[in-house]
Amino acid sequence: MARVKLHGCRIALALVAFLLAITAHALNPDRNISQYAHSAWRIQDGYFSAVPWAISQTTDGYLWIATASGLLRFDGVQFTPWATPGAEKLRDTPVSSLLGTSDGSLWIGTQFKGVWQWKDQRLTQHLPSGNWAIGAMLAARDGSVWATRLGNLDDSGTLCEVSLAHPHCYGRSDGIPSDCCATLAEDAGGHFLLGGSTSTVRWGRASSDTTVYSIRGSAPNLNFTKSIAIFPDDSAWIAVDAPGPGMGLQRLINGTLQPFKTPNWDGSSVGVEALLLGRQNVLWVGTSDKGLFRVRDGRVDHYGSEDGLTSDHVIHLFEDREGNVWVATTKGVDCFRDLAVASFTTHEGLRAEEADTVLAASDGTIWSGGAQSLDALRDGKVVSLQTGKGLPGEQVTSLLEDHEGRLWVGIDHTMSILKDGQFTPIKRPDGTPLGFVVGIAED
Repeated sequence: MARVKLHGCRIALALVAFLLAITAHALNPDRNISQYAHSAWRIQDGYFSAVPWAISQTTDGYLWIATASGLLRFDGVQFTPWATPGAEKLRDTPVSSLLGTSDGSLWIGTQFKGVWQWKDQRLTQHLPSGNWAIGAMLAARDGSVWATRLGNLDDSGTLCEVSLAHPHCYGRSDGIPSDCCATLAEDAGGHFLLGGSTSTVRWGRASSDTTVYSIRGSAPNLNFTKSIAIFPDDSAWIAVDAPGPGMGLQRLINGTLQPFKTPNWDGSSVGVEALLLGRQNVLWVGTSDKGLFRVRDGRVDHYGSEDGLTSDHVIHLFEDREGNVWVATTKGVDCFRDLAVASFTTHEGLRAEEADTVLAASDGTIWSGGAQSLDALRDGKVVSLQTGKGLPGEQVTSLLEDHEGRLWVGIDHTMSILKDGQFTPIKRPDGTPLGFVVGIAED
């Protein structure tokens, strides 16, 4: 089979061996989301016939999309319905969950038709059909594959180890509440964290020890734990699909659920649908109506439909092998990838939409002048002098730093030296303005 490689949200056929050696790079966490390259495929443009629910990748490099009308494969150029021999068994079947594993398998969780494994051009059913849907799937540290079931299960169990020759399911008699489990994660000790409608459950399959953490929402039977992300320090982030006290984005630290808050953002103010722990401990947060957030070291960044996201209702998040982040929404699929060149715009805090003159100063400050603003970029933060707020004019026309480190600034029909926040005008001998200055040089 031809091996494919994701690169820049696209896949190149690996026809020669050196293409397989391209190094994977994660997104630069020091950049804002708006500084990444963004690609979007929308339902309204005909890329999908139904809402995309989940995304995964197999070891051959192909990307897979689960939808309500079946399974799609992305080769970097187009999304095509899965039509491999054997696929007719799942034709038009709603696919709710996907998992690519290191042995080359694609595990396919469906609604009403159980769990299937696609490997070595063979499609094998691992859980039988029934009046239930697959909620989540997980490859455990020991190599086993697990799936959760949602629906009318009676006592047959909600959590199933599906990679066994004879899959086994666990339920209430094993300490798992009946309202479980919409999502599934594994901590460093091999315990599973299972999210349900009224609680998050920590369950140990070896010792059958169970701890239940209640979700104190205003409507507990209507709110679900939709996603769980576990950090290397074993702290867990819990996504509840409704805002309010005890809901939204919560953290499970030392056995206690705590809300996540910063001076500028309250994680409990949004309903959270999806979480992704990316590389370098970057947490991506998909919400039900506020788009995409990203949390790193207490700093929160946002990207929504006004910025170009296909929809503010995010359903699923996935990071591919090359570090690109994929977002499934109710209106399509988005991909974010890094660029060699970073852009700074009004999204990053610049006041002027146009940059008429730019200067890199010796102290590392980047100065940008334009209409009604002189902006200084330092350590990722922008400080601005604006017309009427420190800038003595309307238009910055030119910039120069001289050998003494003084900043010369052309503004309208004048020239000034900026030092310690104060502008000192440079005039002609007769006291009149120097004139419109478009360039400055030092001999």
